[in-house]
Amino acid sequence: MREEVDIRDGAADLDVMYELGVRRINTVSLEPDLGRSFDQFGALAEMARAREMVMTIELSPGLTVGDLPTALAAIRHVGWSEFRLLIDTMHLVRSGSGAADIAALDPALVGYCQLERRATRGEPPELHGRGDVRAARPRRGRATPARSPRCPTT
Repeated sequence: MREEVDIRDGAADLDVMYELGVRRINTVSLEPDLGRSFDQFGALAEMARAREMVMTIELSPGLTVGDLPTALAAIRHVGWSEFRLLIDTMHLVRSGSGAADIAALDPALVGYCQLERRATRGEPPELHGRGDVRAARPRRGRATPARSPRCPTT
């Protein structure tokens, strides 16, 4: 999402992606108006749904959707079960959230995970102890976060 650009203008791009076999798209927003961002997410979700695609939203500090509560609000605003979170552990940690916040989520809200080594190793130093996603692993079995129901990768 960008200021003064209507996402609907990119419908032909989604058609090309569909023809190439893409079935999952991710979005972020550079649009400073949060309400307009949410409405544009809704428009993109309608276009994705029409193409049998699923959609994720990636939070990132410094962008319009910079934290977990805002990303969850966007998902609620759109109200489509195939619009889910993309959790990038580095962005998640830098936004002030961590493993406990992921563990508290309904697994159906998580559409994809990107495991960032710096977040799992506690780098940079000011983030030590806040980003270790290993704490969010399921209690049973030996599943890794990428295989966890909370972090599907397909």
